[in-house]
Amino acid sequence: MLGGKHRDADKLNEIDTLIRNSLPTQLVISDVCVFKTGSFYLVVVYIDSRCLSDISMQPVTLKLDETKEKLSAQYGAIRMEVALR
Repeated sequence: MLGGKHRDADKLNEIDTLIRNSLPTQLVISDVCVFKTGSFYLVVVYIDSRCLSDISMQPVTLKLDETKEKLSAQYGAIRMEVALR
């Protein structure tokens, strides 16, 4: 789909699984949304903000960076954003 939420179930599952397996288990991921415009992907990872009070942010930041690199290596033009709920 152009300029909207990506509907390829296999690709969505691949990206969702990669993110959930790469980030610390202490992060409560409520949703992963993938948007596609042309060959560019935007991935928004929604995290439950209540889980952050018990987590050191430095390791989380490193894991987020590593996850972005994995996504870029596999899908090319991709951007990952984190949103708190």
